[in-house]
Amino acid sequence: DPVNGIIIARNIRDSFIANDPANADQYKKNFEDFSIRTKKLTAELIKLMRPHRGKRVYVYHQEFNYLANRFGFEIAGAIEEKMGVTPGPGWISTTIETIRKENIKVILCSPWTNVGVARRVADESGARLLIMPIQTGAGENTDTWLKMIEYNVRQIAAAL
Repeated sequence: DPVNGIIIARNIRDSFIANDPANADQYKKNFEDFSIRTKKLTAELIKLMRPHRGKRVYVYHQEFNYLANRFGFEIAGAIEEKMGVTPGPGWISTTIETIRKENIKVILCSPWTNVGVARRVADESGARLLIMPIQTGAGENTDTWLKMIEYNVRQIAAAL
């Protein structure tokens, strides 16, 4: 959630000011610039996602909840039966059937999860797998945190 990024940046700003008061004005300016850019991008992406409000996706691991809450799509379920544990064959089969039955179009996962299992579920269910970068520099157009957020949301909008 990019709005949470503003909260985090505010806390960083305050810590920097407390430890380096001589540069307080620069920290305040940087925070204001970041806050304005973040709010502008968030509004733009909310508008982009408006037609997809309420659409349901599956995830490999429960890590996209804040993104879903901010941009209005829903997480219908997870491929992982238990967080951090590779799902067994029975759970995978049930998940594939559920995705088919509920006509889920998109599965989200990050590069560090079990992409092979996610790909199998996507292939067998007919859903599209999106491997979402979750750190800056982890993919194309992700050299800043805001660019990474924008990239991810645009990928989801295009897939839905």
